[in-house]
Amino acid sequence: PTPPWPPAMSHHLPWRSKPTNYMAHLLGHEGEGSLLTALKKRGLATELSAGGSLDEAGVHIFSVNVMLTEAGEADVAAVGDLLFAYVRLMRQTGPNEALWHELKQLSDLGFQFRSLSDSMSTASGLAHSLQLYDADVALSASSCVWEYCSAQIQELTSMLTCENLRLVLCSKSYADRCDQEEQWYGTKYSDKPLDDAWKSRWEAAANIPDLVLPEPNPFVPDDLTLRPSLGGAHPAKPERLELDSELSQVATAFFRKDEEFKLPKAVCSFVLYCPFATESVKNRAITDLWCAGVREQLNEFAYDAQIAGLSYSLQATSMGMVLSFGGYNDKLPKLLSAVAGKMAALTEVPQQTFDITRSVLERNLFNAAIRSTPYQQGFMYEACLLQQPAGTYQERLDAVKELGAAGPVCLNGAARRLLSQCHVECLLQGNLTAEEAKQVVSSFVRPLGISAPLRKVPASGTAQLPKGWTLLEREGTNPEERNGAVVVQLQTDEHSLKSECLVSLASQVLGQRFFDDLRTKQQLGYIVSASGHSDQHGFVGLRFIVQSEKPTEEVFGRIRDWFEAACQQLVEQMTVAEFSEYRAALMSTLRERPKSLGEEFGRNWSAVASRGFNFNRREQQLACLENLELGEFQAFVREKLAESPAVAVLVRAALDGSSSASSAGPAPAAGNVQRWLPQDVEKF
Repeated sequence: PTPPWPPAMSHHLPWRSKPTNYMAHLLGHEGEGSLLTALKKRGLATELSAGGSLDEAGVHIFSVNVMLTEAGEADVAAVGDLLFAYVRLMRQTGPNEALWHELKQLSDLGFQFRSLSDSMSTASGLAHSLQLYDADVALSASSCVWEYCSAQIQELTSMLTCENLRLVLCSKSYADRCDQEEQWYGTKYSDKPLDDAWKSRWEAAANIPDLVLPEPNPFVPDDLTLRPSLGGAHPAKPERLELDSELSQVATAFFRKDEEFKLPKAVCSFVLYCPFATESVKNRAITDLWCAGVREQLNEFAYDAQIAGLSYSLQATSMGMVLSFGGYNDKLPKLLSAVAGKMAALTEVPQQTFDITRSVLERNLFNAAIRSTPYQQGFMYEACLLQQPAGTYQERLDAVKELGAAGPVCLNGAARRLLSQCHVECLLQGNLTAEEAKQVVSSFVRPLGISAPLRKVPASGTAQLPKGWTLLEREGTNPEERNGAVVVQLQTDEHSLKSECLVSLASQVLGQRFFDDLRTKQQLGYIVSASGHSDQHGFVGLRFIVQSEKPTEEVFGRIRDWFEAACQQLVEQMTVAEFSEYRAALMSTLRERPKSLGEEFGRNWSAVASRGFNFNRREQQLACLENLELGEFQAFVREKLAESPAVAVLVRAALDGSSSASSAGPAPAAGNVQRWLPQDVEKF
């Protein structure tokens, strides 16, 4: 018999059986035989997601969201053919109880071994849950399932029809079809009945051979036991793993076994320093495309891992590549081996894979180049001025377009150029023994086929600014953006433990004051912040950000006036009591223990990513701050902070019709401020 629905559908869908979770798993699957795979094979889409988007009293909306390619935008009918063919397959085969039990097992594991959220989020979530569920299941009701009900699944699947369909198409290519305008924001839209031809076609959708239901997931963990405790021999911080002589030539690894959070999970990240990627913007674009190709080729395989609580990412960087893995440690080596094997084997990228990855990368870079917020554009220009290697989003977009015109042949041999000579540095933490950690490193690094160790990693660095204040003015790229932005970076001192502590304390003191004055009192804009920055191989200092509709010259003047007054106030008026209070607050932050394995890993990974390899930084900072006195801090503010060389990037609002100062001749230096033209930047 069919279990009763909630009375008159006056409540949410049944939370003990969650029938839409099963439907979402099938329609949103990305593995072999899935709807997304079929769409990709036909060049119609690049991404897909499915699930409930609204669940309120008496109404539920189930959504399938598809990111279309240009071909998909031009042939929506074909996309609908595949969608409704898959729905037909779901109806014909009926609910699969074995698959449901697999999903239940994974949801139970996810709840049992979840990482705890912060107390504020936990309290807020529980307050909401208690409005819907009994107290004894308030924590688990939204995550777990208890009852298998095939009738409910069948009933809801039968509702996935054209009669219940609302089709939403969103793209600039549909602009000429939009004949109405909503009253608040002037958004153009059209609201019409579903096309009769599409409706008839989709209602008659036939079976398609390459659409099949998912196979059993090979990544469901079997071994959830915790590794034996090391007791008093457990190190407080990660330690270097002793790799074999061959492996140690090309890799450096650090490891710490988890004995605090006691979860059957592990986290690891690998940074690959590849000279090829650093040589030019074009090589960076090749690296971007190749990494995207690896991800796309692994998508079907990795999706099962993702569902089973594993994760991985592969990203190109200006120095090479970064890979991160996490989840249940039982099947983690299998995922690492597969990723490394695909990286080594992808010597040629298939045309279909290239078309998908090029399209997505071009779209993302275009949005970054044109649609980035003004302050984000300020960050980019600042990085291009001071960092090496670096490139603008537009330069990277142009390089990708050039490679796209050449086709997938441009990536032939990219794997060897990237991997034949590189250096790997990694960190592993979690439910592993030291021997297992070594095996994980070996299972990832050996398949890469690194044939020649690097004598040194590719050079990177930060340029030293000239004395005074340097202005770099740029036009914003978003034609619809009314805001401009000013991003200021101070190079206060060369990096050291003490200079880092002094800048952190200055940021602690000035951060809230800067916000209160420029945001709350002067009302310059919604995005106002002051923070410290620290480069272990460069400089320490402060960074000020203001995004505002006011002219950028005015905003810059107010930032500089505020900074000079703030430094003077710290030197002349700060009391011992105030200093002690700020110092205590900073030390309290540094003493906070990580609340999850991921948070602890993140702290330690920063020591590896920066190549400082100092995992005791917080303890050293606490010892330094403990002995810091007001007089020493005020001397630092007077002699270093107030006299810091600075660069101010002024990003003018695109809707500001005034002419750009950067197109005119250099303005006379005033108040120790110098404007730089493009030729000055090039010379620098």
